[in-house]
Amino acid sequence: MINEENMKVVVLADDSKWLTVAETNYNGETYKYMMGVTADEEDFTKEVKVMREYMAEDGKHMEFIEDQEMLKILVPLLVPEAKEYIDNPEKLKELGN
Repeated sequence: MINEENMKVVVLADDSKWLTVAETNYNGETYKYMMGVTADEEDFTKEVKVMREYMAEDGKHMEFIEDQEMLKILVPLLVPEAKEYIDNPEKLKELGN
């Protein structure tokens, strides 16, 4: 479920912009479901990522989650509607019809 209160654009060190669509805590860590945003913040790119947010001595950091097993756990927590398609990949074909 999308929580509009959590929706905010963040700018990463590489100047890419991402909109926080959903956020969850898992095993004491904060994870965010992010959608890429164009430089002018007027449109979305086709990129979606899960990021981990954490604090270090020099401030707040974010890193992309690439581990597929971890994504299988996190995506259904962040986007519950996705669980059906993760559990039944053959249903993805139905989306194209």
